[in-house]
Amino acid sequence: MPLAPSVGGIATWGKIVSSYRQSDFEMFYVDSSISQVSKNPQSRNNIFVRVWTGIKASIKTIKSFKQCLRNNEIYLVHLTSSGSLGFFKDSKIIKICNKKHIKIVYHFHFGRIPLLLKAKNWEYRKMIKNCKKVDSIITIDELSTISLKKIFNNVIYIPNPIKKNNTECNIRSHNIIFLGWVIRSKGVMELLEAWSELSKRYSDWKLTIVGPINDNFLNSLSPSLISNSSLFFTGSLSHESAMKKLQESSILILPSYSEGFPNVILEAMMCGVAIVGTNVGAIPEMISEKSGLLIKPKSVENIIESLSKLMSSDEERIEIGHNAKKRVISLYEADKVCFQYLSLWKNLTN
Repeated sequence: MPLAPSVGGIATWGKIVSSYRQSDFEMFYVDSSISQVSKNPQSRNNIFVRVWTGIKASIKTIKSFKQCLRNNEIYLVHLTSSGSLGFFKDSKIIKICNKKHIKIVYHFHFGRIPLLLKAKNWEYRKMIKNCKKVDSIITIDELSTISLKKIFNNVIYIPNPIKKNNTECNIRSHNIIFLGWVIRSKGVMELLEAWSELSKRYSDWKLTIVGPINDNFLNSLSPSLISNSSLFFTGSLSHESAMKKLQESSILILPSYSEGFPNVILEAMMCGVAIVGTNVGAIPEMISEKSGLLIKPKSVENIIESLSKLMSSDEERIEIGHNAKKRVISLYEADKVCFQYLSLWKNLTN
């Protein structure tokens, strides 16, 4: 029984897993989203709003979970977690499962585990306490796997899946796209600073920023950074519209300060888009073997250098896009990844 939110990266994972065709398990899906925070970009940096909406969402999730247990015979719970304040909700669900002797797969969908192990703060202590009470732990990046395996012997690395499709991008187009929350931690400020320089060198290129906009962050930026004639903000788009924008582009830039296993990179790889991403979370593994270019977080210089390399060469973009398409089908295609979940569930319930 996957336990996942209805919006965001984990929601995408939940939809793929729930649609996986298998006859061994009947799956029930419990929504654990914090919808008010998810839909409102202004609230993501407001700790009071996050705590309050988190508490309300957690209460709703736990009620729905208990109702599901009453109505169905559940043998295993696949619990997804984005960490932070969500660890408190996780602990309650884990406690309920332990009491009823239900097997638990604890699935981390974030890439900060090595940092938590160094920090040894409240979040670290809550994570470790939860991990001690579950049957299996899934991590989505190799560094997190290595770090947790030093403490627990039930840690498994399984990457996120993506459904195979035949879509192709316009690799010769002069369009660059950013897809994500328009906030500081996504590296948007550094990207805009880099673009103010790049747009002077490559006047026939344009940069499109797709995603919910935090007005406070945008208003804090210098007007010169956002008044560029080759820069476009779309705001929030439907997934279908966002994918259309991606297919019209030849380069995806994701300069985030931290990430887990970003689905937007999987989607770009499936389209054959050339990718530039920061060396955080699972990104280095995803775009290894010449499937993308890595940059350091918060580095305007790195962004300029990597984008310039791709913008100046059709051949470079074509090669990287081809490698990315080949790699995503080989390693991350949904049937292959979901089979790993199924095998784990069988081992735990047999």
